[in-house]
Amino acid sequence: MFFSFPFSSKGGFYQDEIGVIPKDDEPIGCKKCPPGKYVKNGTGKSEEDCLDCPAGTNTTLHAGYRACFCKDNYARTERFGPCSICNEKGIHCSWKEYRSIKPDFFWSWNFSKANVTNYRKFVENLKTENWMFDSFTQYDGGFPRAFQCPKEKSCVPTRDHIKNLHNSALEVLGDIMQNIPCNGMG
Repeated sequence: MFFSFPFSSKGGFYQDEIGVIPKDDEPIGCKKCPPGKYVKNGTGKSEEDCLDCPAGTNTTLHAGYRACFCKDNYARTERFGPCSICNEKGIHCSWKEYRSIKPDFFWSWNFSKANVTNYRKFVENLKTENWMFDSFTQYDGGFPRAFQCPKEKSCVPTRDHIKNLHNSALEVLGDIMQNIPCNGMG
């Protein structure tokens, strides 16, 4: 038997009692904020501490361990912040609230404001949908522009569109060019 501590987890939870026994469907023993509400700093002691979820989020669902899930075609750079519309050509934002590259596009993270290592950590943390998420809840860097591949299906991203973030445009273009016959026909 587990007992929760007198605190609540960040996200759609608060705690107004000490020593609450967790329920089967929620291992932390906290009470849930109403749909569309969340507690940003994890110190919610009553339902009144549940704030409206930020712009760009789906307020019809429980927030979970974030500031509500993003609407379809929106992405976020902070787990407890707003979501913004994703309308850049070649970028996909409908899957798990982060930006990824669409098939037949590539991007290069080799510029000063981008940090692919930090973005990858942020994305992995964002994928954690329970109380075990870590403190890497925000990505402050820039995003690369997406470029159309010169030949259809010549640069297909991996299943989750984030695995090959380290590839520079020159590396990807080099791989593409190796697969195109010398006469350019293929």
